[in-house]
Amino acid sequence: MGIKLLLTGRPDALIAELIDELVKTRSVDRIWFVIAPEDVEVAITHLPHLPPLQLIIGDFSMHSLGMKSPIEIWESATHLVHLYEHRAFDGKFARFFSANIEALRNTLAFALKMKSLRQAIFLSTIFVAGRGEGTFPEAIREHDNEFRNHYERTKFFAEIEIHKKMHLLPVTIMRLPFVIFCHETSEWVSYARHIRNYVRFSSPLVGPRYIGEGKGSLNFIDFDTLREAFNRIFDNPDSVGRVYNLVGEPVTSDSVLDVFASAYGRKITGRMSLRVAKAIASLSGSFFGIPPGMIDYFDAGPDYEHENMVELGIEPPDSSTILSKLHALASRICREGGEG
Repeated sequence: MGIKLLLTGRPDALIAELIDELVKTRSVDRIWFVIAPEDVEVAITHLPHLPPLQLIIGDFSMHSLGMKSPIEIWESATHLVHLYEHRAFDGKFARFFSANIEALRNTLAFALKMKSLRQAIFLSTIFVAGRGEGTFPEAIREHDNEFRNHYERTKFFAEIEIHKKMHLLPVTIMRLPFVIFCHETSEWVSYARHIRNYVRFSSPLVGPRYIGEGKGSLNFIDFDTLREAFNRIFDNPDSVGRVYNLVGEPVTSDSVLDVFASAYGRKITGRMSLRVAKAIASLSGSFFGIPPGMIDYFDAGPDYEHENMVELGIEPPDSSTILSKLHALASRICREGGEG
């Protein structure tokens, strides 16, 4: 039987690439893509080349996801991939709650009515670990770690909601770090422009400074590795009931700044504490181009268990690979001109 896939979320270029890969490599009969009204233009831009696709303008505040008659989906859809979320460093809690918890609950309620469902994949984030130390497991568990922002907090509680339904649904969770994906809609391209601007404009007299103690561990995965992992997880009975921390070997915040400085032909000339950087950001609205909430990610973070990822036959990309791909992205962004 061919795959009949229900997607829920924002149809950006990264998701379009993942789904395009499925269409090319699997027997896909139907794709229903439920999107929010504000994402129609994005969908028209990125999804016209997927022939079995039906776009549905939905409402994630409803158990029916805004569909008047979803009986065909309830009867025949074999797979669900839930992508809908609100990701940002700052913002009001209500916006995060609505997108990351309420919409998730409604999607779970919808999934419970899908009679032919073989797998429900939920995209999450490694940042549900918050400011934890040590090694964060490939499992859903409650913890009392401090969270940097509303995004991390609401994604953590979203996972708790999923955990409550795992005995009723064939659930797989994919936790993602920062994804290196060179496209205008990529969130990392947006973040990279912030770092580019910092390296370029931070201080004409003394140049940019390292942020914090240099011990901050940032985690990335390149798109090719993510695509391969997604292909091996999708429609894989052994992946049901599992959580995947899809991570690369961590790199230091100093090394990331070095990559951008090198791409722009500048040198890092000193160091500034996180406390001072945050104070400047809170007063001016940014730290020489870096949003206040982004500075928190230059602090130390946990390591991540990734045995399930290795069991797929995928080794986390090493730090030299990650930095090489970051340099390619940084070089491209630093050639753009303007402040981005």
